[in-house]
Amino acid sequence: MEKFKLLLGKYNNIVQNFSYLTLLQVFNVFFPVIIYPFLIDLFGLELWGKIVLAQSLALYLSLFIDFGFDRFAVKEVSIYRNNAIKLSEIVSCIVPLRIFLGILVFAIYAIVVMNVSFFEGDETLYLLFYALNFNFILFPKWFFQGVEEMKYIVIINVSVKIVFVILMFLTIKSASDFLNVPIFFGVGAFIGGIIGLVVMFNYKKVNFRFYSFSRYYYYVKSSFYLFASTFVISIKDRFNVFIVGYFLGMQEVALYDISIKLISFITQPIEAINGAIYPKVAKDLNMGFVKKIAFYSFLFVLVMVLVTQIFLTDIFHFLNVNEILNENEIRIFLFSSLFLTLSVFLARNCFIVFDKFKLLFHSMVMSSGLYVVLILLLYFFNQITFKYIVLVVFIVYIFEFLYRYYLARKYNLISMGIRSKLGKYYYGGGSYSHLAKPIVYLFDLYRHRIVSEKSFTENRFKRRMGYDLNLENPKTLNEKIQWLKLYHRTPLHTICADKIAVRDYVAEKIGKEYLVPLIMVTEDIQDINFDNLPNEPFIIKTNHDSGSYKIIKDKNDVGDWNALRNFFSKSLKSNFYYKSKEWQYKNIPPKILVEKLLITKEGNIPEDYKIHCFKGVPKYIQLDVDRGRENHSRNWYNTNWERTEFHWSTKLKSGGETLPNDKEIPRPLTLDTMLKFATVLSKEFPYVRVDFYSLDNKKVYFGEITFNHDSGFRPIIPKEWDYKLGDMVTLPDHNTIA
Repeated sequence: MEKFKLLLGKYNNIVQNFSYLTLLQVFNVFFPVIIYPFLIDLFGLELWGKIVLAQSLALYLSLFIDFGFDRFAVKEVSIYRNNAIKLSEIVSCIVPLRIFLGILVFAIYAIVVMNVSFFEGDETLYLLFYALNFNFILFPKWFFQGVEEMKYIVIINVSVKIVFVILMFLTIKSASDFLNVPIFFGVGAFIGGIIGLVVMFNYKKVNFRFYSFSRYYYYVKSSFYLFASTFVISIKDRFNVFIVGYFLGMQEVALYDISIKLISFITQPIEAINGAIYPKVAKDLNMGFVKKIAFYSFLFVLVMVLVTQIFLTDIFHFLNVNEILNENEIRIFLFSSLFLTLSVFLARNCFIVFDKFKLLFHSMVMSSGLYVVLILLLYFFNQITFKYIVLVVFIVYIFEFLYRYYLARKYNLISMGIRSKLGKYYYGGGSYSHLAKPIVYLFDLYRHRIVSEKSFTENRFKRRMGYDLNLENPKTLNEKIQWLKLYHRTPLHTICADKIAVRDYVAEKIGKEYLVPLIMVTEDIQDINFDNLPNEPFIIKTNHDSGSYKIIKDKNDVGDWNALRNFFSKSLKSNFYYKSKEWQYKNIPPKILVEKLLITKEGNIPEDYKIHCFKGVPKYIQLDVDRGRENHSRNWYNTNWERTEFHWSTKLKSGGETLPNDKEIPRPLTLDTMLKFATVLSKEFPYVRVDFYSLDNKKVYFGEITFNHDSGFRPIIPKEWDYKLGDMVTLPDHNTIA
């Protein structure tokens, strides 16, 4: 029970959002259940099919109004939810753009309806149904999802729909009242949209203002691939209704619509889950979490499909459809829900959160292309029937999932590399560990000793970042770090990477009083013993690599001195260069150093301030909080101690990310001193990170100098900041290879 409470607390926002979205989805599911039997019985399948076709056409036009803003804006709002200025910019650009597109699309649609013979006699029905799009033009669902306030979406939408459903039952008495359906739908969408805008502009004092054309263009350009993807995939997802209506008839349209509603009924909870976890995933980029949710969602959908199969006949009878044409085809069609579920997870919580809009677009082009080819084959062979149309859609959904999964694996968006998988056996033991060890050893030998630095860097960059490294014309900070890693090498790089040699450099530049007191330097691991080490807290580390250290607060607590010596013996025998291809580590003579462990008055290790400098100018401060714990977070500040608009997180063993926290951390009293020292120590390098400790907010101690933060293999979110930070780095005019 206690564990359940902890999980509930940890994922409180997700649980709340899922609850609200589930409530909305349940209502959306039962809304047709309530109204369909009444309207089908009153209008008959023929007229009902015509209404469904008009409604489908109107909703199809919504994708031109949305233009991909819905998904792009959710991510932007989620990232900048605590930045009132940026939040106001997003709102002030998205809302006018959608209103403009809504008016433009209606003008074109009205011209088509009034002049194409297919609509003759039903012009009013088709034009009135366009009012459904007020829900897309006005209602800011994207905003409420981004700030994770799903309750507003639910309360407004459900309240408005309930009112107008009641009005439908009260006013629609015969088939001649069929125009009341689009009228009530449209008025409800308009009122709901207005209420949503009012709530949004009162949320956290979001202000509306006009911006330059370039800002509006930025949002159009950023959303284009999402729009293009949606447009392409709509060919297979929405054209079926029109094909069925044109070639087969309105009764078949009604049956096809009911089949689609059943699939929607099955997958609605999954839509709620996707929407609920999306803001968290957009921030955390935790694919382990996404895979777990996708797996359990798949099992849920499978159960729902099987249950629906059992009660399918009863469902159709409840909807006043007594004769089920194409029943077997509909049963097969329902199984497409399984592939649709997994495909949506890959699209929304994988491709989109990693800004892989081109990959998403490519997958949609391929699946829609397959759909068009199959439909054309049916047309040429005169086989356009309900059975074959359903079979085509089923095949396309399978293909789409498999192709997206292939792309996600190819670009390392959801899986570990070969070395990581083998490493589980190598380090974790088990019955296969003896087989895995030589394989891992040979793989490491090939990767670290045989593969060239350039190939190693390019391959790892593509796996980690998801796109090709451009060394000819690097633009992003991560790309420029790779360029500097390969082409900018001086003896000073080796000195600064050596934790012992760098002490002389720092002492010369800022003074030896800012160095952590040194207890011992040795090359002999036997010197690491109880008698040689002090009674006060200390830290043992190697000088030539990254991550090889042990904190000893009391040497009496060391249970196994041999194990401790073996740990450092292995470290001394390794050359960190061959693991990372970071040249500055290659020629460092390996040694062990023991330093005094800095401890605050409260008995804690002092905060570590990592200052990112660009050609001798400190720009941003990285502060890690609760390091070594599951809730390890990382805040980013500018030199005025204001939160930045970006974050640059590293991956935790749990699969999560070191994301910024919501804590108000006061500006350290020693910040000016640290910035002054960082300026001095960084002026020789185009980009470098200089770390300091602030002991009790009084005394500054030098930590280390790092040339390649996270080796340049971690995404900066949002991606535009990778470019902005990259612009701050001026690469040397010519290579300086040691």
